[in-house]
Amino acid sequence: MLKRVVALVLFAALACGLVQAEDLRIVELKVKGNATLSKSKILSTVSARPGQTLDEQSLSQDTEKLAELDAVQFAYYNTEPVEGGVKLNFVVVEKMLISEISFYGNDKISDKTLSDLVDFDKGDYLEKITLAAALDSIRNKYTEKGYYFAEVKLGEKELEQGKVIFRIEEGPRIKVTGVRYKGNTVFTEKQLDSVVKFDSRILFLFKRDYNTKKIEQDIEAIEEEYRSAGYINVDCNAEPDLNEKLNKAEVVFYINEGRQCKVLDHSIKGVSFFDKEQIENMLKVKKGMAYDSEAVKKTRENIRDKYLEKGFIEARIRAERDFTDNGDVRLVYDIDEGKRFKIGEVRITGNYQTHDKVVRRELDYEGFKPGRWYDGKEAKGNGKGQLEKDVKQATLAEDVFIKSVDGEKPGTKDAVVNITEGMTGMVMFGAGIDSNNGLVGQVIYEQRNFDIQDWPESLSEFFDGRSFKGAGQRLRISLEPGTEVNRYSIDFTDPYAWERPFSLNLGSSRFWRGRECYDEERTKGYIGLTRRYEDDWYLGIRLRAENVTVSDLDADSPQEIYDVEGDTGLFGTKFSAKKKVTDDKYIPTEGYVFDASFEQVTGDYNFGVVSSSYTNYETLKEDLAGRRTVFSTKIYGAAILGDAPPFEKFYAGGSGSLRGFDYRGVSPRGESTTTPGVYDDPIGSDWIAIGTAEITFPLASDRYNWLLFGDAGMIDEGGPRTSIGTGIEILIPQWFGPVPMRFEIAAPITKEGEDETEFFSFSMGRLF
Repeated sequence: MLKRVVALVLFAALACGLVQAEDLRIVELKVKGNATLSKSKILSTVSARPGQTLDEQSLSQDTEKLAELDAVQFAYYNTEPVEGGVKLNFVVVEKMLISEISFYGNDKISDKTLSDLVDFDKGDYLEKITLAAALDSIRNKYTEKGYYFAEVKLGEKELEQGKVIFRIEEGPRIKVTGVRYKGNTVFTEKQLDSVVKFDSRILFLFKRDYNTKKIEQDIEAIEEEYRSAGYINVDCNAEPDLNEKLNKAEVVFYINEGRQCKVLDHSIKGVSFFDKEQIENMLKVKKGMAYDSEAVKKTRENIRDKYLEKGFIEARIRAERDFTDNGDVRLVYDIDEGKRFKIGEVRITGNYQTHDKVVRRELDYEGFKPGRWYDGKEAKGNGKGQLEKDVKQATLAEDVFIKSVDGEKPGTKDAVVNITEGMTGMVMFGAGIDSNNGLVGQVIYEQRNFDIQDWPESLSEFFDGRSFKGAGQRLRISLEPGTEVNRYSIDFTDPYAWERPFSLNLGSSRFWRGRECYDEERTKGYIGLTRRYEDDWYLGIRLRAENVTVSDLDADSPQEIYDVEGDTGLFGTKFSAKKKVTDDKYIPTEGYVFDASFEQVTGDYNFGVVSSSYTNYETLKEDLAGRRTVFSTKIYGAAILGDAPPFEKFYAGGSGSLRGFDYRGVSPRGESTTTPGVYDDPIGSDWIAIGTAEITFPLASDRYNWLLFGDAGMIDEGGPRTSIGTGIEILIPQWFGPVPMRFEIAAPITKEGEDETEFFSFSMGRLF
């Protein structure tokens, strides 16, 4: 646009000196001012040609076209009278080429880092807009690093020669020593501290840089907190309170709270399907309350969801606001219910490999099928409805959108289920390490959308996971040799056996591990059947046949271990009940999981195992970016009924159990057979109880979390064991869902003398 304006201005300025264009012909056409642009390029851009009648409108358009060429700064034309007409000259002023890019004064940030921020290279045309963007990027980089006073300028004289010279004055790097607030009367400092994400220290240890970008995010968070309390005109800014050396500062947030906006009155209109009282009870902002725009927005969404789930998928809810002169407001919730629709046809698209039945059976199970009322809350059309999430998880798709379109029958809407298929399987080579199992190599074939009839047409199809795919079954074959554990297994699951909500699971495995005073080897086969119910209950039965070999005993092994040396045959029948109500399959933030089971084991031993666990997830807080602080608790208890061998008993300690204690470090100890009175080697407990409480705080992004936890446990000997700790969780994206990688440090608070402790535990790299 700027080029066009320049061209038109020049044209206007020269117009008075031009020959009258009427009936004049172009005798000669010339190009002037071009250095890098060829004459042919310029002439091919314009429409004017010798022999044509001079047309000022056409010439101005030609000038605009020339000005839009990358190499042109601006362009214009002029004419000279000659015999028989005029000579037409197109004049271009070209942009300068960049001959050099240099940085001076940057001691703390390297040339390479700064060069990556500059979106041009030597030989490019010099553009003011790209120069300005480069200056902003470099300044922002310095402020992110805490260089609040950093100045970045361009050498003006050098620019005239095509040289881009960035001259930098870095100034001191400011470290934050604390956070203060000025002007706050509504919220206490402690309350504002819970809103502000900018902490003066990283993990309580390292002082944080003064980062203006993060501080601006906190300003927005503070203002949002005030607006939610009715202070809609709040104004907040922040400044550093610096020391004399200008290298340390407190962040001071200055808050002008303004006047609180009150709701003088509220009303509801347009309701006929529901009782007005039902809608009234859903209002989060009513007469006499402080006005909160976010709460009003949430109220509208909740009311609309209530209509959507009953089939009113065209319902519209508006919140009309009438502000008074003194800043208070009258609210009117205006509801347009629209028509109620049933589901007509269900059409599935995008599932090029996944069978239709895999999608339809999930829809049918959730009750989303023709003839039912169209539940627009479950199928929002944007991928965020619970049904869309369920289908996405069942098919392991990248995206699932269920959108409504007009149906053929009156009063119906067809549902179009759009599947974007994802990678559901591949052959993986990798390695893993954790503090419980040591280093483990991995060769794994896994297909979570398995179809035995879909054979590969080439090896690349097999290795890329594009074969044996589509029926919604799951197959995993793994070879995992390691330094402390060897595992080999094959596992098959059909989540809808016989096209009914029965999950069939069967497989076999071989396991070897060196224990404290012996080697343990297990070979087993198993088959299980689980029935899924619509109220999120799962009831199952599982059979196992297993041979356990105990060998290579240490000379001083306890008698309990000598008693089970050799092979032991076990046959187990397990009954289980589970209820899972969570908002996410992989990383839940709301809901609970209850699990209870009883297994009767026969064979060389006869005993029963009863166990139960309950895990609860609660979101404590959600920030503006949607990141959640989650409080989770877990209680687990189990007991053996009868006489069980040591390798079937319970041990506590290690990651996932009782942190702060070594793997299997909490257990009754057997007496040494060579040194009476010495109890070193664990022999297992007849019962166990473990409780865990953990808070997960989001850090820089939704992939990084900070953990605070406390664990407590008991076994059949000694008193309670307790520990507290902290850690970091990193969520690694995978094609089937995020995999958590944890680094945890914990210290026992109470323990017994024989317990083995572990300060640091970690688990990482299960699949990569």
